[in-house]
This record gives sequence, structure tokens and C-alpha cells, in this order.
Amino acid sequence: MSTPQEYGAASQVRSMAFESVTDPNDTRPRLIAAVYVNNQLHATSDPFYPGVQAGPNSRYTLPNGGQEMRMSRNDMEVRALDWSYNLAQELRREGKQVWSYQTDLILPFGTCNGCKVRQGMHATDISEIFPGTYDARDQKWKIAVKPNYDQQYDHPATAGRSDRRTGEVLTTYGYEEGVELKSNAYTQDHYPGVRDTYWQYSHTPDGPIGTVNPQDNTMNAYTGPIVSDRNSPDYSSPSNSTGGTPPKSNTPPNGDPGGDNTQGDNTQSEGHEPYYDKDAGTYVVEHNGQTLYHNPRTGEWESGQQGSSTSASQSQKSFASAVKSTQPAQQESSGRTSGQRSSRHGSSKDSQSHGSSSRRKSKR
Repeated sequence: MSTPQEYGAASQVRSMAFESVTDPNDTRPRLIAAVYVNNQLHATSDPFYPGVQAGPNSRYTLPNGGQEMRMSRNDMEVRALDWSYNLAQELRREGKQVWSYQTDLILPFGTCNGCKVRQGMHATDISEIFPGTYDARDQKWKIAVKPNYDQQYDHPATAGRSDRRTGEVLTTYGYEEGVELKSNAYTQDHYPGVRDTYWQYSHTPDGPIGTVNPQDNTMNAYTGPIVSDRNSPDYSSPSNSTGGTPPKSNTPPNGDPGGDNTQGDNTQSEGHEPYYDKDAGTYVVEHNGQTLYHNPRTGEWESGQQGSSTSASQSQKSFASAVKSTQPAQQESSGRTSGQRSSRHGSSKDSQSHGSSSRRKSKR
């Protein structure tokens, strides 16, 4: 039998956290968060429960972001992200050299559309706190916010909250594109017979949000592989890579169309490669005798230092706009209930589970 030392920190922590959040003796939904700094476990949280206000100093409540943001303002993800954000600020004040930062959220069901926006915002916030987490060689951010949620059915997205009066589905839990089915190596080796699979999505700075339009029908079944989390977090491993691209604008400077137009973007030509300017806190490029700064919020190159100086209010408005117009205003929905949550300890729909039924045996 293997020993815990042979595992990346996340595999063992996820195993223990899933044991807690899917405990059949406590059906209250809850979330456990973990932060990994420089590939090492930095902190784990106490459980966060839904229906608790985050307080006036919360960065991620975002109550003015539209219906899906309003109805999820007391979700447990809000306080978990606040917790991770505060840890990052403490590390910066201490002068900690950070080259990778990962926030894990372990919970029994996928996050709603509103909380997906919050997780994307958090990933970008961390990139502004620790700009050294961008790996220029691999052209990716070593930052991720990873929701890890229980794998109960073939489809990683399910209909979420419904309007109390009309029954209309107002949000979606989970993801359809970019989601992975993961196998927990620690559980698999130490507790054979216990279901070890779970869904995972990775939010990266200025990356896709993963929003799924609310709908009350069967989501697409997952057809991808099962990927082990044995070395997680290991940013050299493709299966655990946070991905991301260099923060370069799709729109060339001066509004040139680029592409096949020879008068387009020449920032990629020899002598005009963007570089990271620590003083400016963003990427810089010399173009036609002018110094341009990359604004990560708009994705544009701008004159003047526009990078990481974006205010908190601008940051919130930018990400809130991603879901602001998804649905017309409706009556506030019902909260998450124990009847909607997944379980690792048996289900009437066990036969629908991805993979063999051996992953569905009783709890250790």
C-alpha cells in the first residue's frame, strides 16, 4: 500500500474533504477550501455553509451583477473566495515570493453561474497580487481556482435553482465544456471500494467562465477520460496545468485588424515582444515608438499604466457583466437543498454513474 508522502498535497486533502462534505450523517451542504502556494499546502478552511452573509467587506458578494449574482450572494463560495483572497493579501504583506497559487473548493455539487463568475474574478485578482506567477516560458499562469465536486451522474452539469412560483430553472450547477473527470489517487489506493471520482474545472486569470445557460433538461454526458490527481498540484503535468495564455490583446494596437492584413498587429515581430514590467504591474510592448500597457480587464493595449491599477469596483463590474443579462428579473429562487446535492454514499441513480459500479460502494 502506498504512503501519503507519495501523493501531491491536493489528492490527500481532497479525499478527506470529500469525506466530510458528503457525510450521509450530516446532509447540510458545505464547502471546504484549500490553498496551495508554490505547490505546497498553505492552509485549509473550516467548512463554509450556505445562507450566511459574507459581510460588508466581502469582495465577492457582487450584489449588483444581475439576477444570478443576487440570488447567490449568500452562497458558501463567496466566503471561501474571500478567505483565499485575504490569505493572498497576507502573503504579499509578508513579502512571500509566490510563483504558483491554487485555490481548491471541495463541495458536493457544481457551482452556479454566479459563483463561476466570482471564481474567475478571484483568479484574476490573484494574478494582480502575484504577477510573478506568470510563466513566460510555458506561456501560462500558475494560478487556478478549481471547484471539485462530487461525481454522481454521467453529466457534469445539472439544473440548479428554480423559481418558487413558476418552476423555471434560473441557473445551472456545474460545467459542460472544459470540465474533467478526476480520479482521487489517495482514495483509490487507501480505501478501495469507495467512489474516488469527482468533477473538476479550472478557472484561470481572464480565462473562460464556464457559464451554462439555465435549462431544465438533461445535460450532455461526459465522454472524456478519467484523469488521476496523484501529483496535484503539479503545474508541469498537462492534466493539472492551469493553462492560460499570455495577456496579449486580440485587437492589435491602433485598431489594426491583424490576421492577413500586412498592416496589422506587429507586436509579435522581432524586437516587439511584450514583456512583463514589475513597476507597471502588467505587460508592456513597444509599438511604433510608443509604449503600450496591457489592461487585463479589457484585453486591450493602452497608453499609460493601465494594468494592475484597476480599482476593485471596476474589477467587480467587469466580471459581473458576464452574467448580468443572462435572464430577466424573476422572483428570488429557492436555495440549495439537501435533495439537490450529490452523495458519495449511494443513490437511486447509481446505475447512471460514469465507470464501474465499484466506485459506488459504501463509505469507509
